[in-house]
Amino acid sequence: DSAETSEICFHRAAAGVYSTTNLTPAHERRLAGMGVATEEIRVPARTLDSMLIEVGATKIDFVSIDVEGAELAVLRGFDIDRWAPQVVVVESNAKLRAKEIRDYFVTHGYAYCVTIDVNDFYCRAETGRLGVWLLDRIRYARHRFQRRASRIASNLRRSWRKRFGGKPS
Repeated sequence: DSAETSEICFHRAAAGVYSTTNLTPAHERRLAGMGVATEEIRVPARTLDSMLIEVGATKIDFVSIDVEGAELAVLRGFDIDRWAPQVVVVESNAKLRAKEIRDYFVTHGYAYCVTIDVNDFYCRAETGRLGVWLLDRIRYARHRFQRRASRIASNLRRSWRKRFGGKPS
């Protein structure tokens, strides 16, 4: 979390199928089941703020964070109020958004916008803290509802094809 360079432990799977700074027991089991070994390597780490300052950035509009489980650590090293990007994208392979990530964005005036594949998009919302909180919850609830409806429709189509062959009329 400091601006100085530090080191972190990086877990890299053979054949490049997976890498993370947060190797959970579930990930270890899944990789072992695939017959894939991991190796630990030490890699340098810096805060996003320190890198932006070093390159002389004065404003950024878009940030994409894909750090294999270390999203909160990156956000802690990023003064979002200072840089005020319009859009921040965070990769999330989880079924539901992490509470800490959601709270970070809402606290700083960003509301959930949309999920594309495994990426959650957060956009600046100029509606006050309660408005941001409400907007975030409404948008995410809509996303979850649409995702669930899509899954149900897909399962119904699959069941129809298995039972009757072909597409439902």
